[in-house]
Amino acid sequence: MAASLDNIDNIEDEEVLDALIKTTEDLDIKRKIRKRQTAIREKRHAAFEAQRQDRLSKQEDAVTMKLRMAEQDKQKRLKDLEEQAATKTAAQKDSAQDFVKERMAKAEEEKQRKLEAFKDVGKSVSSSYNITCSDILKEKDAAKAPAAAAPAFGAGGGARQTGVTRNPSAIKQMLLDWCKAQCAGYENVNITNFSNSWSDGMAFCALIHHFYPDSFDFKKLNPKNRRGNFRLAFDLAEKLADIAPLLDVEDMVRMKNPDWKCVFTYVQSYYRRFAMQNKAPTSPPTSPTSPVA
Repeated sequence: MAASLDNIDNIEDEEVLDALIKTTEDLDIKRKIRKRQTAIREKRHAAFEAQRQDRLSKQEDAVTMKLRMAEQDKQKRLKDLEEQAATKTAAQKDSAQDFVKERMAKAEEEKQRKLEAFKDVGKSVSSSYNITCSDILKEKDAAKAPAAAAPAFGAGGGARQTGVTRNPSAIKQMLLDWCKAQCAGYENVNITNFSNSWSDGMAFCALIHHFYPDSFDFKKLNPKNRRGNFRLAFDLAEKLADIAPLLDVEDMVRMKNPDWKCVFTYVQSYYRRFAMQNKAPTSPPTSPTSPVA
């Protein structure tokens, strides 16, 4: 075990780190392991984002090329028609002009038809990417909590089974709705997104307070004390629910509008802890915890 702990920074497998973190009660070692897990996820996310950008770039290049070819084809047709019209006799001039106009209209119609076809190709490529992303997320869910179908939210924030196929947008909205349900009725908490709705720390405090209502007095919190709210919520989530502090307090204080991807990733830990795993919260401390300034 000592050899494994000494080589945490060289481990690339999250499952190995998951197994390793269960063998120690040392908070410093746990934080080091979680920091390594975060680095692995960021590395994997960067690689996935690079692949996505590459796909989008290729898609745009293909559409641009098709548009250029359609325009070149139109110009060639017009040039041919103009040359044909120039050979007409004066007696046929009026008829030739009508002929050119008709052919120009047909050429424009053909161009528009091709453009619509190219748009359909682009939509197909985009749809394939979304399906791939959805499949990755569903595999992740299956590895964490095997089930016959993807979980959705039921009464009280619990998970229920549904046969609906999810995509990334649906998963994001599902998690947002779950957060709204848990934080309903909390003063100074209005969750509409994963960015500025969480910027003062009140939503994080409401979320952990919902599951540990005796851990602190929510009514004493002040939205202006952002640093204290973040520290209170993150510390209690780690202490009471073993939720890793993926967000840094000082980073959150510096940002007026937090990165929604970071908040979204962190809030997933709450959902996995309380909804997907369906675990009852552990007993909170006997004395309330006050926010730190």
